[in-house]
Amino acid sequence: MTLLEFQGGKAAVDLTPLPPYPEVPFDAVPAPDVKLEILRRRLKLAETEEQRDDISDLIKQEFAERKMIQETVEAIVVKATVDADQAELVLTDRTRDLTEHDCYKRAVTHFRRRCFPFNVYEHALRHLYTLVNLCEEGLTVQQITGVMDEVCRARN
Repeated sequence: MTLLEFQGGKAAVDLTPLPPYPEVPFDAVPAPDVKLEILRRRLKLAETEEQRDDISDLIKQEFAERKMIQETVEAIVVKATVDADQAELVLTDRTRDLTEHDCYKRAVTHFRRRCFPFNVYEHALRHLYTLVNLCEEGLTVQQITGVMDEVCRARN
């Protein structure tokens, strides 16, 4: 028995050619900027001045939230570290390996609960490397969360 007979197929099957794929734009956007890019595109397509004003307000709000998150994280780091050099290192080093897993996990949970819930302030996720750095600098989780309480309470 041949394979063709086993499979029960015909010897020649007419295949219809597939339609050509549509042209896909190569305008990839980094994940943290997706929300802004969507708003920018909505702004371009807005038909009325009122729509443009509303979307512009949303864009301004997004930038204001990002600035608030940045300033809050910087304040936490400055208060938690001993000097400006250590603060600068914590704020800029994005390559440090994580070895203090318990400290980091507890710091992230506290940051999410007390400062910026990630479901509301997604951009706060972009600053978690600073918590890795604080833990790796030898600060205790109590020191880190205490400073978060101070800074985030003042913000709220």
